[in-house]
Amino acid sequence: AEQLPKFKQHPLTLYFHITGMGIALAIGGLQFVPALRRRKPKLHRAIGMVYMPAALIGSLAGGIFAVTLPAEPGLPAILAIVGVASTTFCFTALGALRLWQGDYLSHGEWMIRSYSQTLSGTTLRLMIPVMDHAGLPWHENYLTALWMCWVPNLFVAELLIHYRRCHREGRSLWAPAPRVQMRQPA
Repeated sequence: AEQLPKFKQHPLTLYFHITGMGIALAIGGLQFVPALRRRKPKLHRAIGMVYMPAALIGSLAGGIFAVTLPAEPGLPAILAIVGVASTTFCFTALGALRLWQGDYLSHGEWMIRSYSQTLSGTTLRLMIPVMDHAGLPWHENYLTALWMCWVPNLFVAELLIHYRRCHREGRSLWAPAPRVQMRQPA
């Protein structure tokens, strides 16, 4: 309720954030369906052509919100929100760059990270009621949830990426990764 007057001062930014992240959240999960990627590649590309700009615009607007409408816990809250917005934006942009370069494996990994960050708003809203049971003041609960909402998501994303690499390379999930040979300069 205390943020509502601030939101009314910047309705366009709010619209871009809610619309962009809402679309990205709603359709991004479809990209994880292997049958869709294999059997309907045109649909996969079409969804990606909507997801990527939506995530880029929504995260950029979220970062602008963090700076122009600072949350009550102050600078630590601003940094947490800017961190989530920045990682969402960068991971999505890196996914787009890898796609443009034709590196489909790396593209997929960056997009997994991107979607994990897109889900951080949902994780935040799930964590706040849980944090309320900790008995700390609301601002401390909110600040903790802001920082923690993207950490578990990114952890799960990295586990999924590791699992896919192991599966692709035919090695055990817990086996150490093979060493990469460094090229000698010419």
